[in-house]
Amino acid sequence: MSTSPGRTRFASLVVLAIVFASGIVVGFAWDRRLDAAEAEAYANARAEAEAPSADEDEDGSERRRRRPMYERVDPTAEQQLRIDSIVADYREGTRSFNRESREAYDQGMRALVLDARAAIRDVLSPRQAQMYDSLTAASDARERDRDSESDGERDRN
Repeated sequence: MSTSPGRTRFASLVVLAIVFASGIVVGFAWDRRLDAAEAEAYANARAEAEAPSADEDEDGSERRRRRPMYERVDPTAEQQLRIDSIVADYREGTRSFNRESREAYDQGMRALVLDARAAIRDVLSPRQAQMYDSLTAASDARERDRDSESDGERDRN
């Protein structure tokens, strides 16, 4: 049973047209699904923006604030003052802990980087090691510049 080249070409074109048309249909369906998801996300964002319980971040932008559990038990004015003091101490403690943790992390990471650099340098020839040292020194200088710029940004805020 032999088929003519014209019939094979026609069958290929029909299959290609069907695949193309189905791609268009799937594309439209997917687009409608995305439109529905975008509409839902927009509605959710709008509902959150209109929510009455809002607070301000340090940068002045509004954010939704979850009501703390201790407020849900309706503390007296005296209890609320004591709770506010406890929460202030907690916040200062977490800030201090985060700062100390970040410093320890940075020091540990720096030690690991220096150890790795020394091990790499031991593998290189003297000429390569000299080039490597200049590249790492330039990289360190750029990092120091970035850090001092970001510290300046923090000081201005």
